[in-house]
Amino acid sequence: MLSLNDLAKQHPGSRLTVWAITLSPPEKVRQFAAQTGVSFPLLLDKGHASDLYQARTVLPTVCTVGPGLKILDCFQGGGKTTEAMLTRVAERELQRKQTKMARAISDAVIKKNPQNAKARAVKGYAALKDRNLPEAERVFKEMSGKGTSG
Repeated sequence: MLSLNDLAKQHPGSRLTVWAITLSPPEKVRQFAAQTGVSFPLLLDKGHASDLYQARTVLPTVCTVGPGLKILDCFQGGGKTTEAMLTRVAERELQRKQTKMARAISDAVIKKNPQNAKARAVKGYAALKDRNLPEAERVFKEMSGKGTSG
């Protein structure tokens, strides 16, 4: 969630919108907002949204919403699950030809896990779509284990 917040702040013109829905008490929500400086709305849930997405069982639960408010994905848990969710969002941005956002999201994943091959591939394909052949070549050489020729 905080990774998405950072991306939304870094790319204010993008269509990335983050909302949090929580069952936490209002005071804890205020404390979290004050400590983290999040720029997205923190909505208090009386259980309806959480029940709808089985978010009471595994926290956090992140849902990706697409055109027409269609739920594209729901991911539960953090760590590797967060990486998978962010990489899938980056892939979608790449498909939408939003290479700057795809690269930014994949960079966020790579920063946390340099071995994430899917995120690295998205970064390479974004470079290709931007016709940045030196960057694409560097990314794909690194992925193949051959490194770059200095």
